[in-house]
Amino acid sequence: MNLRSESFRMAAASVVAVLSLLPAMAARHEPYDRSRIYWDMSTRVDAMSWGGNYGRMVQLLDGRLMVVGAYGDGLAYTLSSDYGASWSTPEMIVRHPSGYVYGSPDFTQLADGTILVGLNPRPNEPYSEDRKFGIRVMRSSDCGKTWSGPIFVFDAEYYGEDGCWEPSFLQLPSGEVQCFFSVELKGCGDQEIMISRSYDNGLTWGPAERVCYRAGYRDGMATAIITDAGEIVGIIEDFGHNNYQWVPRATTFRCSLEDNWSQWVDAGSRNRDMIFEREEDMQYNSGAPYIRKLPGGETVASWMGNHDGRATEEISKYPLFVAVGDADARNFKAVSMPFYRGECEFANWGSLGVADDGYLYALANVGYSGGNCVLGLIKGMPRKGFEAPFGTPVLDANPLKDAWTYPLGKQLTMGTHIGNRMEMDFLYDNENLYFYAYVVDRDIVNDAVDKDGLFLYLDVAGCCDTYPQEGMFRFFFSPDGSTTLRCGSGGKWQPEIPADGITYVLDAHKTFYRMEVAIPWTLLGEDKAPGCGREMRVNVQVRDRRQNALKIESIPETTDKASWTWPELTLGENSSVGSVGADRKVSITANGLCVTVEGDDTVDGIEAYTPSGVRATAAGGGVLTLPAHGIYLIKVRFADGSELFRKVAL
Repeated sequence: MNLRSESFRMAAASVVAVLSLLPAMAARHEPYDRSRIYWDMSTRVDAMSWGGNYGRMVQLLDGRLMVVGAYGDGLAYTLSSDYGASWSTPEMIVRHPSGYVYGSPDFTQLADGTILVGLNPRPNEPYSEDRKFGIRVMRSSDCGKTWSGPIFVFDAEYYGEDGCWEPSFLQLPSGEVQCFFSVELKGCGDQEIMISRSYDNGLTWGPAERVCYRAGYRDGMATAIITDAGEIVGIIEDFGHNNYQWVPRATTFRCSLEDNWSQWVDAGSRNRDMIFEREEDMQYNSGAPYIRKLPGGETVASWMGNHDGRATEEISKYPLFVAVGDADARNFKAVSMPFYRGECEFANWGSLGVADDGYLYALANVGYSGGNCVLGLIKGMPRKGFEAPFGTPVLDANPLKDAWTYPLGKQLTMGTHIGNRMEMDFLYDNENLYFYAYVVDRDIVNDAVDKDGLFLYLDVAGCCDTYPQEGMFRFFFSPDGSTTLRCGSGGKWQPEIPADGITYVLDAHKTFYRMEVAIPWTLLGEDKAPGCGREMRVNVQVRDRRQNALKIESIPETTDKASWTWPELTLGENSSVGSVGADRKVSITANGLCVTVEGDDTVDGIEAYTPSGVRATAAGGGVLTLPAHGIYLIKVRFADGSELFRKVAL
């Protein structure tokens, strides 16, 4: 043994050991700047019932939502006039002809209002030369009342090994319409992405052109968008990435609008990239991808895979995942799971839709192994941060009486990873920061060390650090009524201390609990409410102790010690005109579907929201006609700027 080397090694180890005991120095980190998707479990509906699958959604020019999917003995569509809360009875577009199945529909509405539905004729076995795999288009100029077609786009071979699959559409600013589809190369098992172009809104289509191909592998299932920077970006499942051969990885391929696929994208092109920013996301399967662009320019992608770590032998039994990319459709992260996956559940062959209500819509075949499936839909809100408006709530664990930021206190929604629906919101005044939460928990455990409850993290000082520092706080609220607090200091969460001065109002039941909390600014180290320009950050975790497991639901891409990963919390303007509570002297009467508000103060307008938070209707003045009988949250806006909330049942 070399004694000098051994002495040096031991000395170095001692230095490392000493350094590990030192507190982590405060070091500001650039804050997380990407949106995250907050899925709202209360919006989960079936766009099509048993037998509906492979759904795609578009908001029509008239504001309605349309979903097209395989249904029954053909392809059908359904419509929603209330942002997905309810859906019409499916109407058939086209039925399967003798000897064929029309598979994998996708659709778009063009700038002139024409609706194009792409379909994939797949001949039944036994195969015959007169029945080929193909791509066709159905066309409607009256929002689905009548359809013409099928219009020919492309034919492949007549047997499955050399077929064609999965049409999708993109309209360019010039008016050109591109139909993307995948084609198997004859006799070799490879698959390429091709497009056909239409210059007359889908009446006729040009010859197929290759746009993406990795020799020796299978590119498939293309959809495309146009980024704000003017690039056409498609997404595919790519089976040929280094170290991941023959397992699908969601991958983009691209060109500029000016280039418009003058050259196709091969395996080594710089215009081909796996979508993920982090190596840890690349290790998971990501098949059947879909891509869309959010109104603010960020991009979103979905896929079915095993990001939840649960193994399955069949890719068709994977759940759906969604991630947020930048405005160039790169560096996707903040992975979330829209549909809760039970012990035997799957949510696959999914897609995404965007509407002008600000929500992202996820659709998937949802069902159980060995059973039928439905075409499920759920809504999620893309947010970079949260707001606490100025106002004082009535602390009774009931959001109906207060002007929380969103109807029913639903600014922050979670729960799809562990299956517990969660809704939260914020307010503040000169004395307190207020927090509301509703958590579904079907087996509340209060007698364990790691009992059920909710963690609320605050970075009031704007530390934006990797480790806990002064000005950072971690609260725990238990459904047994207890509260604890740990403060940050020197890179660690300090031991628990009494949360003196907190008002914690709890409404706990067998299967859920609600809370409203007032946290004094003095407890957070402030003499009064900080100014609106103060940088603050917030994080939430819900803990669910189960018989054989401990489940944690967290905001995507957050770390409980690192406040730079937490969403920003913005304080609203400190106005003397705030929202009013339950003691305002007004009369709200309902006669049939008519709601009338009367009182001493002038009513400026009324809005009605469904229990899931969707605005059903609105009117100026003090009279409002509801669209149908049911339960509504009525928001009354007075001329002085204040507001009042009441629940009515008609």
